[in-house]
Amino acid sequence: KNKEFGIRYAKDRGYDFAVFCDIDDYFEVNRVEKSCTLLRSGYDIVCNELILVSDGTVYETTPISNRIENNSAVHLDFIRDKNMFGFTNTAINLNSVEDIPEFASDLIASDWFFFTELLNRGLLAVFTNETNSYYRQHEKNSIGLSEIDQESYDLGIEIKLNHYRRFDHLSMEMDQILHLRKFIDSADHLRFLKANRI
Repeated sequence: KNKEFGIRYAKDRGYDFAVFCDIDDYFEVNRVEKSCTLLRSGYDIVCNELILVSDGTVYETTPISNRIENNSAVHLDFIRDKNMFGFTNTAINLNSVEDIPEFASDLIASDWFFFTELLNRGLLAVFTNETNSYYRQHEKNSIGLSEIDQESYDLGIEIKLNHYRRFDHLSMEMDQILHLRKFIDSADHLRFLKANRI
């Protein structure tokens, strides 16, 4: 709800752009300039590359570029079952957002919700690797580098189901997931994920 309040506050006071960063993360010195340049060029949303760090150690420098090319448009189908838009590596043109969606109090992945809603409305998003946000890894990250265990697996499933419940009207696939009578065996799936983790 704090994020919703902040976005509404900026929009209501006539700000043009919002460049987000979570309090425990930080970003390159050119990030605001690069984000604003892309927003002025006609994009509604800018998403930049992440660098994953913990205690001063860099663990990964191209987690998003491994999946999408620089200056590529990002569409709703790309984030249907995963998220690259965080409140550490995004910027938006507030003038493109007619009304700020309400963030339900039980949201787990508010960033995934927010950007899914905006892309569903037809806003244009672009990915850039010409600037970076440093995404700090710690035990309270719902995603990240920590070893996947039963607790983090269960949280990941709950995050996805929570998200799909809100957007089952967008895709037959999301709706079908919610109405499956039986899920695969979680222990087998967890072993598969550990063995095949990217």
